[in-house]
Amino acid sequence: MKKTFLFLFVAAVAIISAQAQTKADLSETALENLDKANMLTNSGENEAAMEILNKLDKENPNNYSILWEITYTYWHSGEYDKGLEICKRLENHPAASYHAYQLEGNCLQGMGKEEEAIKAYNRGLERFPNSAVLYIEQGKIANGKQDYEKACELYEKAIEAEPSEPWSYWFLAVLYADSDEPAWSIMYGEAARLLTMNKDEYTEDTKELSELLDYVYHDNIGIPVEDPYPVWIPNYWDKTADSTDTTQERLPLPVAFNQEMATALRALNPESEITLQSLIDVRGRFIDSFFERFTNDYDVPIFDYQRLVRQSGHWQAYNMMLFGLADKEGFNHWYKTDPTAREQMEAFTRWYEEHPFTSTAERPTLASKVYRQQP
Repeated sequence: MKKTFLFLFVAAVAIISAQAQTKADLSETALENLDKANMLTNSGENEAAMEILNKLDKENPNNYSILWEITYTYWHSGEYDKGLEICKRLENHPAASYHAYQLEGNCLQGMGKEEEAIKAYNRGLERFPNSAVLYIEQGKIANGKQDYEKACELYEKAIEAEPSEPWSYWFLAVLYADSDEPAWSIMYGEAARLLTMNKDEYTEDTKELSELLDYVYHDNIGIPVEDPYPVWIPNYWDKTADSTDTTQERLPLPVAFNQEMATALRALNPESEITLQSLIDVRGRFIDSFFERFTNDYDVPIFDYQRLVRQSGHWQAYNMMLFGLADKEGFNHWYKTDPTAREQMEAFTRWYEEHPFTSTAERPTLASKVYRQQP
């Protein structure tokens, strides 16, 4: 698995703000001040935030949300030792959650104590075994050491622990983005984008998810000098590619993916420049031919979902949602020139509310689970 991908993604799994903590016992004024402190912290005004938080702490002693926010502000300002002092109180608090162990580990990492941070995350997993974030944090440490196989293993454990958590898929998508198996990056990246929709999350990270998907497709489509037609770059006939299919009874999924992408590009004969519209057409041709050829070999939830969207008549709007943030020019051209564009987007939004993409414990989106059992 080669790793040269330098995508601009800074977040750690962003530490969850106090909004996610238990705050039912705080007054409306206290809640407003807590939100204000959080905004100040996130904008780098740590001293002003701490002033508010210290006052709230005096008025509401031993409140978990306030203690958590104080610890978060210490972490944000680089005062890791002070943050660690409060982490123990958080972990022993009746309202304790996995966030306390995440913060402890993050503070330890800030102090350069990665092994101790891993121990903190594992203590958290003993108490909260279904916490994807605590696996993700360890995966980031492995990734930082360029131990990509270990990082991949930890991100996959995160999916098994909490299949609906989008950031497990996102980190895997980044890992595979510059590998010889772009199928995994596309599978995980698209799943991450849809799962953020389920959580109604829209941030700069949402835009980066679209940019990642756009990058992986364009990075693997080439225009040879001697041939005017676009080609799919990976060696799609290489049956020795890394595979999680230990039975070897069929093509590894990345190989099957590469073959069908190459076929889709050839069949459509798009312009030499791959536009947003031609990419949408190629993806549509791919999913049609993939199921024609490999109906019984693979179980890929995201491919099944693509086929459902296509059969339901929302393919154009679906892909504009996926890639529009990465290719605003292409999206705007479609939106301005197609008189039904707005209607299509609204219809897809309504349809998605009733047919969201899901990844479950029974059927997770995982590389190791895509191969159907052979009779």
